[in-house]
Amino acid sequence: MISNLVLDPKLFKGLSISESSQAFYDWTITLSSRRQGRWGKPLHQVTLQDLAVHNRGMASNGIYIFYRTEGVLPHVMYVGKCTSRSFLERIPSHLESREECWFNTLTNRAMTWNNAIDSREAASDFCLANLSVAIIPIDCGDRDREKTSRVGLLERRLRDPKALNPAWNSCSTKVAGKVLDIESPLVDDLLYLEPREPVRPAL
Repeated sequence: MISNLVLDPKLFKGLSISESSQAFYDWTITLSSRRQGRWGKPLHQVTLQDLAVHNRGMASNGIYIFYRTEGVLPHVMYVGKCTSRSFLERIPSHLESREECWFNTLTNRAMTWNNAIDSREAASDFCLANLSVAIIPIDCGDRDREKTSRVGLLERRLRDPKALNPAWNSCSTKVAGKVLDIESPLVDDLLYLEPREPVRPAL
């Protein structure tokens, strides 16, 4: 059984930057959680088995998207990547409430975003109750530099204000030396979504 956290990168094939948010919305309305009026499974209900997609033959690396569980729309809050650690390792680390932890990103952003959240413990609880996560498995090989770079470029494209425009880490800088516009391709020039034919030797 494929986890309902998994967003197939092929859903983005052929789309432009401006079409990515609609594709993400279209994916969320297919989830079983819509029957309960939620856009996704709250983080406090996500299991380790949900995140261990590599046990079901999928890539353990790729991109993850934290978004609001409730509301009129599934508003994206944060887009990140994991290329050296797996989803199973990376996603829970975002929710640390201890100040000395090096990767408590979500809790820190939640405190800055909402003044009513007055402690890291409350911020962690807020994220666990109010955010869901989507994971996009993308093979990075054995930390293959080219594949890792492509995942990073896709992450930055999804973070663009013309794409998913996450509230907590939006990014409008140049990507691969180019300023993105609404018609820029999202994935077609970045990911090997289909098996590539081996290069034939020159005669």
